[in-house]
Amino acid sequence: MSLHDARELATADAVELVVVTCLACQEACIQCADACSSDCWSHTLTRGIRLSRDCAASCGELARALGQCEDEKELRVHVEECASACATCGADCQNKARRHGCCRIAADACLSCEEACRALLRQWQPTQPAQPV
Repeated sequence: MSLHDARELATADAVELVVVTCLACQEACIQCADACSSDCWSHTLTRGIRLSRDCAASCGELARALGQCEDEKELRVHVEECASACATCGADCQNKARRHGCCRIAADACLSCEEACRALLRQWQPTQPAQPV
């Protein structure tokens, strides 16, 4: 297997991991937003509900884009946006995780998705040419 083939295979694995973690994060964030919305203290959770819904939307959009889009620059923007949404939502959910079980689950899903997105972005870094000795 050539270095180019190995790099393409690693990138394909990273893309697959992002799709899987995006779909899991989307589901966890939807469930968390729904649970928090029905909580009798939902007025205190408004920001978290919005962040969870935004994160779910970003994850769903990225999962679809990775299956349809061929433009790496456009995909990179989607991946960066998703990583950012997951980081923000995950941090907010971690702050509430002790009181709300759904927030703990969503925080874990957000962290996994953010990590997968960042790993994919590292895969897409251009390789540096070998320096002459």
